[in-house]
Amino acid sequence: MKCEFCGANIDIESPICPHCGMQKRQFEQHRSDMNRFQREFQTVKEGVVEENKRFSKNASYITVICGLVILNLVLIVGLFMNWDIYKYITSKDISRHMNEHIQKLDQYETDGEFEAFYSYYQSNDLQYCDEDSPLEEYRLMQRFCSNYDYVLRYLPQVSIKGYAPASSYRVETQMEMIVESYNSMVKLYNDYVLDDQYHSSYSERCFLQKHIDSYEAMIKNTEYFLMTYCEWDEDQLEEFKTGSKAKQILMIEEAYEKEGISHEEE
Repeated sequence: MKCEFCGANIDIESPICPHCGMQKRQFEQHRSDMNRFQREFQTVKEGVVEENKRFSKNASYITVICGLVILNLVLIVGLFMNWDIYKYITSKDISRHMNEHIQKLDQYETDGEFEAFYSYYQSNDLQYCDEDSPLEEYRLMQRFCSNYDYVLRYLPQVSIKGYAPASSYRVETQMEMIVESYNSMVKLYNDYVLDDQYHSSYSERCFLQKHIDSYEAMIKNTEYFLMTYCEWDEDQLEEFKTGSKAKQILMIEEAYEKEGISHEEE
């Protein structure tokens, strides 16, 4: 630039002209502008840094929240999928041992070991077999055996006063379960064996004569056990069979309270 006094070429950064010794007003203006630019730059810089900090902090929160949401979604999907995966794996395992399962169930049914049938069916999760599986033949049998198992498990406990129960259920609850289990077997037989319109709910093979004989045997056995443990005669059994649920429970309660079968007197 040129000195405004002598016209000589001088450096803009120099505060005094080396030729005439005059102080440059341009320098003062330049220094003032530079200071102003420096302050503005610093202000902008600090603002940008602060904004970046806020953005980084918010971005971190958003990232954490998104991560938690995704993790929860994965866990939820996993829980639902886990059940499907379990059923899929179980059904494949059942298929691999199909002949063994059928042989076992047939043997238990032939021997009249209906409790063992139910235990084997449940412990091997055979209810998860495919719909077109040969094991569909035993699905109705499993329902009968489930009720039959309840009767044989609880009847000795509620028919003998003073008997130490192995169950956590109260005696009154066990009595109700016995009555409900017996009535369920009778209803299953009436609905699915005697009434053809319900057959479509199960495989036709559920109604083979050997299975029907087993259904009838479980009902007859239950009635025999009731007569034995409760010390009933034929008339009392008939009264039980035709009575209401409340009447049936009352009859079992009376047998439980009957002094003749109390352990304390034995």
